[in-house]
Amino acid sequence: MNTFGWIDFSKRDRDLARDIIASLSTPGALDELGIGVIRDGFADYFFPGTSTVQTIPKYFFLVAYQLDELSRNPTGNLEQRLREMERQCSRKMWDSLTPEEQESGNTGVFGSTFFKGKDASSKEWVKRQPSSVYWNGIRKLGFLSCSNNNLSIADYLRIIKKVERPPVESDDDLNNDTKQVRNSACPRLWVAFPEDRGDWKKTPSTKLTLGEADFLVDQITTKLDNTLFAFLVRNRIYPLESLKFSDLNDKLHLSGQLKDDWKLANDFSEFVKPAQVFFNVLLGNEAAKKQWEKDYVPEELKTLANNVELDLVFHVVQPPNQTKDFLRSLKDIFLNLDEEKLMNLLTMREKRLKGETRMKIGKENPYYRDHWAGGFGFEYRYSDACHIIRDIRIAKGEET
Repeated sequence: MNTFGWIDFSKRDRDLARDIIASLSTPGALDELGIGVIRDGFADYFFPGTSTVQTIPKYFFLVAYQLDELSRNPTGNLEQRLREMERQCSRKMWDSLTPEEQESGNTGVFGSTFFKGKDASSKEWVKRQPSSVYWNGIRKLGFLSCSNNNLSIADYLRIIKKVERPPVESDDDLNNDTKQVRNSACPRLWVAFPEDRGDWKKTPSTKLTLGEADFLVDQITTKLDNTLFAFLVRNRIYPLESLKFSDLNDKLHLSGQLKDDWKLANDFSEFVKPAQVFFNVLLGNEAAKKQWEKDYVPEELKTLANNVELDLVFHVVQPPNQTKDFLRSLKDIFLNLDEEKLMNLLTMREKRLKGETRMKIGKENPYYRDHWAGGFGFEYRYSDACHIIRDIRIAKGEET
């Protein structure tokens, strides 16, 4: 079994490491050739605010509402209070499900595995709560109105802790004079939330309200304008889950810079596929052997190598020099196919990344005859953006 660790400098570092660990549970996410940095760079470029661990967009709002609620009465241990608020919120959603829904394994309720077989008084719950997982998306999607876009949750809690304001339950309890006092005491950290929030405290749900869906559309199309994410949100005319990233230009007729960026990323994805296939060939995978012989004849490899514009890719993503050198060498080999050179390149690449004891190439393992190692091309977090867009479409009555 492979193991790894990290030096724990800060909570932000821990959260980043946990995001990486969680992302490895996504099929094909394991980065055997050390090119995931380019996949992730393009993903952030096309779909900022998304993540493989942010699967339910309603949590953007639930987290924001709870943090805003804390700001109205910032007393006591705010970290503990926030954790308990979030646990109770998820517990209420869990309890509202039917037994069949609870057993489905796809409830959308954060930390639901901790609720099975336990009553509501149980304090057992996740180590990393929704606010930590969804905070980056909240910042990127413009829920915060403050100028510091790098504000952490800990920063936020410190800010509201220092400000003394009248404790209130909601904006409805404030008269105009009190609102002015509160707002003058502390610059407002949140943009104006949608009025249509449902009864999110008493009966929280994983489904967006219409007001929340409209809010997300506005935030994505204004804060993330000119991104592929904004384009897809504006043009919600297609069941996007039926498409792959590679289909987008043909089906949605991209144009201008968006089309150029898509082509750059798609050509790179097509370029790395043969390397991912040949890596599995070296592990003895039977399907990979057939695919390599059928699809990747010298002329096809030469075409893929000529199509990819590595210098432009490196300008957009800026990977480490070792990654640049590896990809340039890969392109040279594809232009003048030499399978022995390709084998040596992939072997040395894996050895440099993992060390000889952890590398897979050159070690007999029957498991890989029928199981694929690593991915096959890149979707650049497209499916994660589709989750958000689908929930928007459902809330707006465009999809059932």
